[in-house]
Amino acid sequence: MRVPTSRALVLLALVCCLPLEIGAFLRHHHRSGSWTCRSQPSVSTCVPLFAADSATASTPTTGATKVTASSSPDMLESSMANPFASVRSDLRQLKREIKDLIEHHVGGREATKEGSTNPLLQEAAKEFFERRERAWRPCMVLLMARALEPASLDQVELQRRRDKQMQLAEIVELMATAQVIHDDVLEDFEEQEAGNVAHRMYSSALGNKISLLAGDFLLARSSVALAKLVNVQVVEIIGRSLENMCRGDIMEAQALVRDKLNATYYHQRASLKTASLVADACRCTAILWGYDSESPTAEAAWTYGMKAGIAYSIAHDLTAFDAAFGIEAGADQGKPAFLPSPEAMQLQVIALPPYWLAAEACPELEELALRGFSNSGDVELAAQCLFERTNARQLALDSARVLATESLSALTEIADSEYKLGLAALGRFVSEEDQTGLQRQEWRDIHRKGP
Repeated sequence: MRVPTSRALVLLALVCCLPLEIGAFLRHHHRSGSWTCRSQPSVSTCVPLFAADSATASTPTTGATKVTASSSPDMLESSMANPFASVRSDLRQLKREIKDLIEHHVGGREATKEGSTNPLLQEAAKEFFERRERAWRPCMVLLMARALEPASLDQVELQRRRDKQMQLAEIVELMATAQVIHDDVLEDFEEQEAGNVAHRMYSSALGNKISLLAGDFLLARSSVALAKLVNVQVVEIIGRSLENMCRGDIMEAQALVRDKLNATYYHQRASLKTASLVADACRCTAILWGYDSESPTAEAAWTYGMKAGIAYSIAHDLTAFDAAFGIEAGADQGKPAFLPSPEAMQLQVIALPPYWLAAEACPELEELALRGFSNSGDVELAAQCLFERTNARQLALDSARVLATESLSALTEIADSEYKLGLAALGRFVSEEDQTGLQRQEWRDIHRKGP
């Protein structure tokens, strides 16, 4: 059903204002704020929604056969599919469109001095293609869209809806990229990683401002694209996801020591900041095909995205843990190359899954964190707990793997196909050590050669 033009214009205005409102909100948030997890039909906000009951709804007919539940436990190991190969042509098109957007589409396609020749945006486009990770989020969205594709549509309608699914994947990637740019400001990565391109081209203070503006620009463009989907339900769900991402960022920024050591707090934050976007986008792929938002298929798509998203967060944080201790993937994990400073332990390490998972078996870790590693030998004692008395890295890997395996159980609601195997393989990629399957080959080659 087409939305009346006036309603579409209202949606466009509201959605385009959303990044500006959230940008202002992020700049002025206070430590005294408190967050609660809420749930709405078809809108995810935190982990306890994993097992939400599904309402009976009409479902489009697909041409494939359902798999049995007994086949899913082995899928994580047995699936050798390359998820990126299954939607390679779609991903190439998506990257071309995003590259064109970043390089040329600033206030229109005119080749103005401030537009297509802007050196910051040109460099940002280059970084987009040279970053460590492959575009796994839009890959997940496209795989889910193809896996749920009905067999009953005529060719014209099928292509029209495929175009909408492609647009949804682009929206997800723009939002995720904007979040990464903003994280460089919120987490102050300049010392550790020389910041992003804005920090390298400008001073630290001005670089932060440019980063915020660049992230806001991507959010604004994604909001315009979202409104063009002309689907009220999808606009609401993805708009809520954007809010959730900001809530997760704020939970991370204002976390106290006990919060950082709390597993429930971490899972809530990860579900909001990282997983809600892909989970809600997976639900939206079902909606765009005509499924009810609370149908078993839509719920299954959401559950897969949520579980896989949190698994990704844990495995990704493990790479930060390894960097803090100078550990290289595949090396002797029991012997860190060096120890972090007490400040780094307090600000970063204690919030990472290996630390709070090990603290359950080694209570001294909580005591050390609460006193800020202020005594001589505290960091060494923490390292002993993490690497000798427990295997903190393995605890984190196991936790990510459990979530990835649980995500596969949701796929039993989805018909067998090449794309379903791709989803299973992607679940393995996001949860494996060093997330090797998500790394771009060019990035691996550069870092293998070294400086």
